[in-house]
Amino acid sequence: MFVLSLMAGLCSAATTYNLANGNVTVPANTMAIITQSNSKTSTTNSVVINAGAIVTLQGVNIQCNGKSPIACMGNATIIIADGSSNTVDQTVGNMTSFAAIYSGPPGSTLTIKGESAGTGKLIALSHYGAAIGAHATYQTQYPSAKCGNIVIQGG
Repeated sequence: MFVLSLMAGLCSAATTYNLANGNVTVPANTMAIITQSNSKTSTTNSVVINAGAIVTLQGVNIQCNGKSPIACMGNATIIIADGSSNTVDQTVGNMTSFAAIYSGPPGSTLTIKGESAGTGKLIALSHYGAAIGAHATYQTQYPSAKCGNIVIQGG
């Protein structure tokens, strides 16, 4: 699949990543499409979204223990592809307290929205952290448990 779009006044193509091939790190200020060959079976591979990236989820089923399945490292946009079903689950393991989707550090903004028809689905689950937001406060790696802003645009 090849997607051409304008981002910050520049013409850029989205790169497609398949979670079946391993963990994904989306470079800063780029566009990406995240897919999974068989989303009926969960993967433990995770996604890190660097600042300024725009990511489209197109049928993923991520289930992690001891880390966020999706972690934003600054301002980011997640788009839910039309007709896709996406599950981001951080409920496996013992007393896990990471957010299913970490929204980024304080001062950043995560925007989640659907494509034009708004027919995609996102399910985010976490034991003790937020489904979308910050990790639980007792996580020693993240003692402040603060996160950035979250904007969810629905159709």
